[in-house]
Amino acid sequence: MSKRHDEKQISACCLDYRNGKSVQELLHCYSISKTTLYRWLQRQRRTDEHGTAKNLDRKTISEFERQRKMLEIYQKTGLGTGSSVAEKVAAIQNLNGEYSLNLLFLTLGVPKATYYRAIESKETQFEIKCKTLMPIIEEIFNESKQSYGARKITEILRKKGFSVSPNTVAKIMHSHGLFSVRAGAKKLYLQNQKRMENLLCQQFSVSKPNEVWVSDVTEIKYRKYKYFIYIVLDLFSRKVIAFHISMKTTVQLVNRTIKKAFETRQPTEPLILHTDRGVNYTSKDYNHTLRLMNITHSYSSAGNPYDNSVCEAFFKTLKEEELYRREYHSEAEMKKSVFDYIERYNTKRPHTYLRYKTPEWVEAEYFAQHTLT
Repeated sequence: MSKRHDEKQISACCLDYRNGKSVQELLHCYSISKTTLYRWLQRQRRTDEHGTAKNLDRKTISEFERQRKMLEIYQKTGLGTGSSVAEKVAAIQNLNGEYSLNLLFLTLGVPKATYYRAIESKETQFEIKCKTLMPIIEEIFNESKQSYGARKITEILRKKGFSVSPNTVAKIMHSHGLFSVRAGAKKLYLQNQKRMENLLCQQFSVSKPNEVWVSDVTEIKYRKYKYFIYIVLDLFSRKVIAFHISMKTTVQLVNRTIKKAFETRQPTEPLILHTDRGVNYTSKDYNHTLRLMNITHSYSSAGNPYDNSVCEAFFKTLKEEELYRREYHSEAEMKKSVFDYIERYNTKRPHTYLRYKTPEWVEAEYFAQHTLT
């Protein structure tokens, strides 16, 4: 029977059935048996179900692709719920073209009106440009051994595709304490070097908590991306009192880490913070933050990692005992691993320098003794 009917007739018959024609009418109209009719209807039902499944698969694939792109945006920006609107707006402008604006708004949680209001503001535009260009300017500046000024860096930025003026680059560099050792900046550079005193001189033994803190940053790799771990550590107990993980290395992030340390510890007396001479630690912005907190800044000697060996030792331990031993399947898993390790380091891991006590134990003993006295 099916040989005498083509696909168009079979489809027409099934359509008539869906439109309400009775079985008897269909049998008479198409000159077929009940068995043939039911076979046609069953085949059409399977075809319809397959088409629905394909549509559902397309929706699933589309949603998966959207989630994948959102994860990429998180990884590329390194931003989270605590990031400022200016940072998010800068990231959106930087990634606009690579991703749709609507997806960027959704991922970073920035309303469309807020974004357009921000980019219309002259002050915010400079902030956006600053956030976007500062990591690249720092990289160029460091590669030149701090010898390139605003004009040379501007030319390099233009070759990289950025439209920017020397005045803007100079303003960004000055706001972050990046001064060339050449030309007119030499005098200022030498003055800055004189102010960079080493107050510790590798004397890492102190008498009480919140007397001396040390801070540093290390680089780790997850898949093809670089991440930076910033820490602040109390020299008395070797306790990590603040840390931050990001794909960026900026003044804002070292500021955020020291502020977190200050809020956590709430020191009541002046203290010393020791760091190396990295551009973020020598910036005006960072040192202004330290002065507001009544913190005196001590610097390592140029090119001498032993002057901050306590931080170096912690990073070595973190990598050997945790990061190098594991294979991570997501950024979130890697960050949780660092968080969990630091928690164990502070509360459970015996420390050789502390006579096999933990940092938490040493601080608890100190405060117990001084509370009693």
